[in-house]
Amino acid sequence: MESVDGASEKCRTFKKEDFEVDWIKLKDRSFGQVYRVKLKLWREKCALKCFSTSLTRNCHYRRMIEEASKMEKVKFKYTVSIYGVCNDPPAVVMEYMSNGSLDHLLHSHTLMWPKKFQMIHETALGMNFLHSQNPPLLHLNLKPSNILLDDHLHVKVKDVLF
Repeated sequence: MESVDGASEKCRTFKKEDFEVDWIKLKDRSFGQVYRVKLKLWREKCALKCFSTSLTRNCHYRRMIEEASKMEKVKFKYTVSIYGVCNDPPAVVMEYMSNGSLDHLLHSHTLMWPKKFQMIHETALGMNFLHSQNPPLLHLNLKPSNILLDDHLHVKVKDVLF
């Protein structure tokens, strides 16, 4: 493992060749794109959060790399796992959540109260875990689009800020 772009922590680094060739674009965002990819070594689907080349030279990209290097070491049932970073293309490699964001679900479905309570409870557990770390990991941007859903609509918090 090597340090990436001056990140204060060591972080696992992937190369484009580590992924199978069939990338599926999931989202276009202001920072770049998100793809569903498959890691050859682990045979596992992952999300690849790619940054546009205009962002790779500014502090937003460096902050995301620092976030990835810290979050790679923090594993919890209700937070999205970070596997590492990729230099080419500049990206963060993270756990793939098959049902997307809570924001998307809320616009397309009506949830019953037991499911709402479960999602609120799991989000609170994820936030409590992050805030209980020493030093605390503060999210500072909790919103439905930063809560992702797995196959069974269990939640995981993503995009933790420090």
